Amino acid sequence: MKKIVLLLVFVLFSTFGCAHFETYFERTKKIDVLTIEKINNTCEPTIAFPFTVFNTEMFVLRAEQCAGFDDLFALGYHTETNEFSETLTKLMVLEFLRGHNADPENKDNQLGYIFLKEEIHEHGGFVFYEFKVVELD
Repeated sequence: MKKIVLLLVFVLFSTFGCAHFETYFERTKKIDVLTIEKINNTCEPTIAFPFTVFNTEMFVLRAEQCAGFDDLFALGYHTETNEFSETLTKLMVLEFLRGHNADPENKDNQLGYIFLKEEIHEHGGFVFYEFKVVELD
């Protein structure tokens, strides 16, 4: 009886464990090849505009069904990459989501974010996030 239970556990773990790893590796591959050039060449942004905050030039871009992601959000900054730029980009994504989630029209479409990666260039960089609908009880 023990052998049957162990065999059943092994089969279940193998079946579901491999599916999980396959999804993880596929997602990692999508993130690895994600670049601002790829987005510019293959995606149609729903939002794209420049702005300045704290004397830093920034650019926001949002695209749906882009580069394998359902809701992709990118923030570009034109300053050296350091703690200030990291904090500023996180503040901007939080502020964008605060504005979205506070809108009564989005009551049933509350969003959270997942950090994907940062692409660093000579005079700044881009930070990529994925927005996900958050289930609220």
